[in-house]
Amino acid sequence: GGAMRYAALELVRHAAANALTGRRIVLYADSHFGSGGADGLANALGQLSGSAVRRLDAELVDLTDQDLVGADLLVVYHSQTSAHGRTREAVATWVQSGGPLLAVHAAVGGWVDWPEWQQWLGRVWEWGVSNHPIEACELTVCDGSDVPWRRAWLPSDEVYVDLRTTGPCVEVVTATIESGTLPAAWISGSHRNIGVWLPGHRGDIWAVPALREGLTDIARRVLRVQPSRGV
Repeated sequence: GGAMRYAALELVRHAAANALTGRRIVLYADSHFGSGGADGLANALGQLSGSAVRRLDAELVDLTDQDLVGADLLVVYHSQTSAHGRTREAVATWVQSGGPLLAVHAAVGGWVDWPEWQQWLGRVWEWGVSNHPIEACELTVCDGSDVPWRRAWLPSDEVYVDLRTTGPCVEVVTATIESGTLPAAWISGSHRNIGVWLPGHRGDIWAVPALREGLTDIARRVLRVQPSRGV
């Protein structure tokens, strides 16, 4: 018989069943200084959920209640300064009714004119004080995480330091760089339907399996899905 031929491996195009499978996701994002991060995140969310992500441009349009009809998860990735009236109302209604929300990377620097948003997140980027060295880091998960690793390495990307604490946080993941160990992901202590995930500035870093697995786990928590494994 002839030699067996294998198709090229597709490592991330077809995600295994996970907490995001079949979920209807709304992504409210901006270009984040041309980093490509929102594109990488949108691709990751689409592959993890197995369906198209509804993406709205935070630089151009408000988020409305109508945009969230039928959604399972709202993901925010932008650093727009002002939360306009309709957007503020839609997000507040979503959060206060228990809607699951993920604030990813840039989102901790956004909506600085909205104190309630900053309090919900528990930690925020303080312009002129916070910083982001660009380094490789080691992620370490806290107990009860539903990922196949205890520690994972991420290639060089922004790592947020000197964030301002605005409320209680339940730690989920830490990031260790040369200068020390820092928060990388947490659940809001005041609103357990809000999760924050910091890594993910570069667009291409969203192809790293550990990044996707960590994001999926924090989404699982705000979606209130029981873990399938424990590490």
